[in-house]
Amino acid sequence: MGGSQSGYSFETRVATARSVVDEGLTRSEAMARFGIRSESPIARWVKAYREGGAEALRPKPKGRPRGSGSRPRELTREQELERKVARLEAEVAYQKNDSPEGGEALSNRERAAAVSELSGQHPLSDLLDAAGLPRSSYYYSIAHPKAPTRPELWDKAAEIFSRTANGCGHRQIAMCLRAEEGITIADKTVLRMMHGKKGFRPSNANTSSCVGPTGTRVPKEHQKGAPEPRPERLENRTIM
Repeated sequence: MGGSQSGYSFETRVATARSVVDEGLTRSEAMARFGIRSESPIARWVKAYREGGAEALRPKPKGRPRGSGSRPRELTREQELERKVARLEAEVAYQKNDSPEGGEALSNRERAAAVSELSGQHPLSDLLDAAGLPRSSYYYSIAHPKAPTRPELWDKAAEIFSRTANGCGHRQIAMCLRAEEGITIADKTVLRMMHGKKGFRPSNANTSSCVGPTGTRVPKEHQKGAPEPRPERLENRTIM
């Protein structure tokens, strides 16, 4: 009649509960009579029996009820066309917000920012597909925004950039920062500082060495990555 505490039969549960409620047995006496291992299940059975009778002790089927997992309804041809149009519209909208180099050139945070900006206008799933961004990466990037790059140097870098009419490139700005401020900073760090900030427009043209406020050139030892002069090539001469 007995078994594990979670495996007692329906008849055992009803008989145990009736012995306590109708016959007046104590829980300890019911344990001994029916071979129940503790009083905890007996207390639950007695409460259920008093509230709902014997049927309240009947085991409930596990899992979902049959028919609850209905198959998804098939879309009509018109609905399929509407979904394709919606996906294409989301892809076009994302590409307009993308960089000229394409979505693959952007970091996850940059792609997540572009998707977030358009999320109210297009379905999120379509935008994530267009960006090639997993949903988990999107939510992580939104929840953990990237800290700004060296904000304490923005004003100084902008001042250096404005010294010439056409501005100067990130390498020249980095040279000046190293020479004038005595700091250690990589060229690529300055490039990240300039990216997307107002007041900066990195020049693609070759510019001369950046000069300081007094017009003095930056010493060569501060010019990171400056190419070393090549030795003159000796011509092969035939000795007569």
